[in-house]
This record gives sequence, C-alpha cells and structure tokens, in this order.
Amino acid sequence: MSWASSLALSFDTVSRTSTAKEGTADNSKTRLYHRKHTGALMVQRALYPEPSVQQGICHILMLYPPAGIAGGDTLTIDLNLDSGSHAVITTPGQVSGTVRTVLVKNIKLR
Repeated sequence: MSWASSLALSFDTVSRTSTAKEGTADNSKTRLYHRKHTGALMVQRALYPEPSVQQGICHILMLYPPAGIAGGDTLTIDLNLDSGSHAVITTPGQVSGTVRTVLVKNIKLR
C-alpha cells in the first residue's frame, strides 16, 4: 500500500522581547504561522533549542508515522519563508523498498 501526503508550511519573523543577559544582536524570532497537511506527513510543533545568540531560529521536525518511506509513497512539501526568516527543517529519511519520492514543491522566499 502506498501513501500520498502533503505538507505546507509558512514562516514569518516577529519581534521578541529579550533580556539584557541574552546578549542577542538580532531581536527577531522566526514563527511557523501556518501549516496544512494531508495524509500522514505532519509537524508536531515548532521548537527553539538554540542557545541565546541563535534563539530565534525555528526548528521543524517533519513526522511521517508509517514505518518509513516505502516504494510508491509520495511526499509533497511546500515551504514559504518571509524575508529574514531562519528555519532548520528535517524531512523523514528512513527508506524501505526501492522507490522514494520526496518532492519539495515550492520554496518561496519573500
């Protein structure tokens, strides 16, 4: 059985409140403000694990709950990033079978 899944993510940059001890020059934070998915490909939530200097970078872990990407599966990813956005995005990587189709449909930098 093959799966078809899609995921659309949009990011923007917002100002964030900082404290003097953070020592950041850039006072912005990248925010995941829109997500839409069909099928099993999804994002649980945005993460911000970086230390103080890079604290505004948004980390996204794409989840694909079926037991890895199998032959015939199609994943379509649509990313939109506003100017000044910073994101680290991981995609599912475990492959079983001989065919893997992961299509990054659009990456729009505004």
